[in-house]
This record gives sequence, C-alpha cells and structure tokens, in this order.
Amino acid sequence: MKLVQAPLSETQVQTSSRAHTRVNATRKSLAVSVQRRLGFSQSESRRLVDDVFDVMSDFLIERGKMKISTFGSFDVRSKSARIGRNLKTGEIVPIAPRRVVSFRPSVDLRERLKFDAGDGNKK
Repeated sequence: MKLVQAPLSETQVQTSSRAHTRVNATRKSLAVSVQRRLGFSQSESRRLVDDVFDVMSDFLIERGKMKISTFGSFDVRSKSARIGRNLKTGEIVPIAPRRVVSFRPSVDLRERLKFDAGDGNKK
C-alpha cells in the first residue's frame, strides 16, 4: 500500500544555538491525504478526520487507554503536583497535578520506522 504525501505545515524551531525545521501533520493535511487516497470531497474528508479524533478523544477520556492494532497504544496517566523552576529567572514554581496522554508504538510500527522509505535500508 503506497501512502500519499499530504502537504505538512513547517515550523522553525530554535534549539540551543541551532535552528531546525519541525514538520507537523495537521488536521487539514490529514484531510487532504484522505481526500487523495479515498476520493472523498474536501468537506467529507475534513469531517472524517475530525470525527476520528473526536472518537479517539472520547474513548481516552472514558476508558483511559486505547490500543490500535499495528499502530500503538495510548494511555492517560495522572501526574502528581510537583515543584518546577523557571529556567530564565530561576524562580521556583509549583506545577499543578494533571493528566497526560502517552503513546507507545507497536512492534509493527517500530519495525516500519527502522526502514528508510526512500531506499528501503535500515537507518
């Protein structure tokens, strides 16, 4: 199965003394990909992408975890309150407790990521 490359948004990111470009998949770029692969209209593709994310979000909120075969697992974790530090000022700042989502790729996805899509060689 050949994937269709959708346009992605690029953001310049300043890290230490070097700048690099980070490529983000947006809902719009995913909808364009769906539109090209499946032949749906632009509005149908956008609605499909939005619905999938809504269902995934609701599932995580209700159940706290979700596994998608051959893709990976999402888990909602609770983080305790802790003390942090503002790196610019050195000021100690309390960080409130919160819930975060973590992702663990499946074995299949990790295997696919080992290969360079361009020439099929391991990275």
